[in-house]
Amino acid sequence: MITEDQLEQLCLDWFRAGGYEYTYGPDIAFDGDMPERSDYLQVVLTGRLLTALQKINPHIPLATLEEAALAVTKPESPVLIHNSRKVSPQICFENSRKSSIFF
Repeated sequence: MITEDQLEQLCLDWFRAGGYEYTYGPDIAFDGDMPERSDYLQVVLTGRLLTALQKINPHIPLATLEEAALAVTKPESPVLIHNSRKVSPQICFENSRKSSIFF
């Protein structure tokens, strides 16, 4: 029998092997040593999201990427499919340079 902790450690090892970094949750909490959240309800780490969007979309202005991130992190409806239909066109919209944003 495997314990929950053993399973968690195995999963973390898989992610590390895939190139992901691990950060202890309380360290990045709003009251932690390196806060990345405004409160415990914040699921998406907006700073990391914007960094990743800039990395894969260097040709897109930051303001445009911030708008796209906001559309993803602040859904207008509690119904997932409604949000998906609204956000999907925004993710691939064209800016003034005629370039699409990729997530």
